[in-house]
Amino acid sequence: SEFCADQALERFPSADDLVAYWSDGEHMERLRTGDYGKMNITFSFRVLLNYADEFDEFLSAVAKKLLSSMNIEDLPRVLSQCHTNGPR
Repeated sequence: SEFCADQALERFPSADDLVAYWSDGEHMERLRTGDYGKMNITFSFRVLLNYADEFDEFLSAVAKKLLSSMNIEDLPRVLSQCHTNGPR
């Protein structure tokens, strides 16, 4: 899969292996032209584009848990301001 192939490019057994791989002209050209992107950026965009509703639900749950642990006086009002259902 594309994920596995890109993940392999971010994990090298040693610094020497990393240098050897990126010293190859073809590999450096891929990096220079932007064909290779950091996984966190590439797959974050995919999540946001393809699973926006699920990601919103996840973030809302995390925010609620975090804010609940902070002893905020008017927690329901604060939480209602953290999440809107407006258009994307």
